[in-house]
This record gives sequence, C-alpha cells and structure tokens, in this order.
Amino acid sequence: MDYYQKKDLYSFIRMMLPMLGSMFAFFFIRFTDTQMVSAFGKGSLSGSGLASSIYGFLFVFIIGFYNGNIPLLSPLISQKKYKEASKLLGSMLFVQFFFVSFSIFFIYFIVRYNNYWFQNFVPIIREKGSLFLKILAPSMIPSSFFYLCRKYLDVLKKGSYNLFFSFFIVIANIIINYFFIYGLFSFKGLGFVGAAWSTLFCRSFVAISYGWIMFFLQKKGLFYYRQFFSISYHFIKKSTYFGVPAGMGLTCKLMTVLALKQIAGKLGISVSDAMEIILITWNFSIMAPIAFANTACILVSQYYGKENNRIYGIGKIVFATTIIFFSITFFPIIFSKGYFILNLMNVHHSVAMILRKVWWIALLVCFIDCLIIVTSGLLRGLSDIFYPSICINLLSWFMGLPLSYFLCSRQRSIEAIFTAILISSVITLLLLVHRFYTILENKNKN
Repeated sequence: MDYYQKKDLYSFIRMMLPMLGSMFAFFFIRFTDTQMVSAFGKGSLSGSGLASSIYGFLFVFIIGFYNGNIPLLSPLISQKKYKEASKLLGSMLFVQFFFVSFSIFFIYFIVRYNNYWFQNFVPIIREKGSLFLKILAPSMIPSSFFYLCRKYLDVLKKGSYNLFFSFFIVIANIIINYFFIYGLFSFKGLGFVGAAWSTLFCRSFVAISYGWIMFFLQKKGLFYYRQFFSISYHFIKKSTYFGVPAGMGLTCKLMTVLALKQIAGKLGISVSDAMEIILITWNFSIMAPIAFANTACILVSQYYGKENNRIYGIGKIVFATTIIFFSITFFPIIFSKGYFILNLMNVHHSVAMILRKVWWIALLVCFIDCLIIVTSGLLRGLSDIFYPSICINLLSWFMGLPLSYFLCSRQRSIEAIFTAILISSVITLLLLVHRFYTILENKNKN
C-alpha cells in the first residue's frame, strides 16, 4: 500500500465513522420512540407506524435530493469556495421548500379523507394514525433544514460535529419524549399524541441548534449566511438536475420494497411476518453501506478530473470495507443458520420455519444490495446521477417485481420472491460496476 492509498484509507475512515455513528444514533431514537408509544393500548403502535411510514415515504425524496447534490458541493469545498457553496446550499433549500410545501399539503389532504386512503385499516388505527400524522407533518420543515446542515458538515469533513450532536439529541429526545408523553413536574402527559408533539418539538430544536452551528462556521469563514439567502438561478437549475433523479431513485426503491410486501402478503400471515423480519434486517444492513457510499462520493468528487487513478483505490477501499462489515455483522446469523436472529426476535414457530428456509438467499440479496449502494455512491461522485437511478429502478420494476410475482404465483413460496430479486440485483450490480470502470477509462484516455 503506497502513501496515497494509506492517505485515502485514513480519510475514508475519518469521514465514515462519524456518519455511521450518527446513523445508528438516529436508529436508536426511532427505537426509543417505538418503545414509549407501544405502552398506550391497541392501535397506538400501528397508528404511529402508519404515520411514520407515510412521512418517511415523502421525506426519503429529500434525503435522496441532498445526496444527489454532493458532487456539486464537494468540489466547491475542496477548492475553498465557501461563498459559492453557501449559495448552493440556499438554492437546494429553496428547491426543497416547494417539495416540503407539497408534502405537507398532501399529508393534510389524506388525513382529511382518511376513510378512503386508510380504508384497509381498522378504525382505531386509522384514527390514531391520522391524528399522529397531522401533528407530525410540520416537522418536515425543520427536518429539511437540519438534514441539509448535516450534509454540509459531512462534506466539510467535520462529521465529528454531527456525531457529538447526534448523541446529545438521543439524550434530549428521551427526556422530551418522557415529558410530552408521561408528563413531568406539574405538566400532565399528553399520552399517545405526546409522541408526535415531542417529535415536532425535538426536530425544531435540532434545526435551531444546527442554525447556531452554521453561525459558528460563519465566524470561521466556512459558511456565509448572506450568500445562503441570495438565491442563484444557476445553482437552482444545477441542484434540481442532480438532486431530483437521486430523490426519485430513492423513492422508487422504497416503492419496490412496499410492492414486495404486497406480493408476500398474498401467501399468508406467516409469510408476511417473515418478510417483515427480513426487511428489518435489510434496513439494518444498508445503514453502514449508505455511510460508506456517501463518504466515497465525497472523496471521488474531489479527485475526479484531477487524480483519477486514486479513484480506483477508493473503489477498492469501499468494496473491501462493505464486505468486511457484512461478514462480521451477519456472521452470527450465517453461522447459526438463522437461529441467532430468531431467538433474538422471539418469533412464532410457523414464521421461524419459513425464515430458516429463506435466510441464506435473503442475506445474499442484502449483501448484493449493499454493494449496489456503494457502487451508486462511487458513480454519484463521478457526477453520474441518472444511470444508477434508471438502472436500479428499471430492473427492479420491469424485471425483479414481475419475475417475483410470476414465480410466486407458480411456486407459492417466499424463496421464489427472493430468487427473482437476487437475479435482478446481480445484473444491476454488474451493470453499475461496468459503468464505473467505463467512465474512468474514457476519462483517462481523454
């Protein structure tokens, strides 16, 4: 390993670890919210889950939009053009203002006509879900701002700020949740709706705190509020061009997961429960690769067009890290043939029997998906936004899902679903890796 490879490895680890820690901190916040809500009778957990699913489905576009703009933001930071970077941030938030406004309007629209939109749910879940969602909707405004600030700090290579702040938020969230749900001192708890109010309050508090952090960065000359509020048509156009395809790609990926749940639901309750456990495992498995992908995207975008040979090294680092992470994290499941996770989650015997048959292929699909995520991150760093989104979603919607439905209708098993998804995922990965090497080789020739 030469000097530059060691330097890139150090940069990768130094940027990746705070991102990973922050993601697990927010995962823990969601876990504690679920634990507190579950104590308020029937329909509480399902109602909050319904509201969070709809909110998350809309908010995932914002996450994808900001991730898609990293190739624009990273070169400006590496060239120390902080005024232009601040102007780009303001333009990104301006574009998101319209989507957030639409999302809040859409949420209140479906809450108003919840009898139609939530007709498949029993009345108590429909009522609690609508009430929770109505309070939760405005939190999309502060969430959009603080997520933008988090991305800026990541690109600035100041992810340690995010990590420290994330653990502070975990503690604050537990206290605020307890205050609004159960009450404290003379304040009487609000019960189930207290969880929604605490989420709104906590996210607003986080947004204000990040605003203060940005003010601190301004004193260091790393951010400029004046440029942030001066909207640029040039940056609006470019941020839309890079951000919308990435946002739509992430949204379509989530729709694919929801469609798979619908297909599995046709095979019975036990299969549906097994699919839910596999999807929980999948959600956990992709957290670290997302951090790897974002880190790789930042580094690649800084080297692209200048030191292309170092990009190959970053590709090797991110692939090796993903393989090592997956092997270590899921070794207990692989070695115990699924018994480890089954005992941990205490599932019903019928669900356990299904999972033991499908674990190996389900974990293989998770592993291939992790590699797809990091390859997409490398391609984003090369300013290739459209190809990964189109490739992933076309193969999922026009190959994976139809093949899943066909095999499932013939074999009536969950293995058939994952066999189809595995085939489409392997083809997707091969196409993305080929695209990555093709772009670099063409660039080196020129």
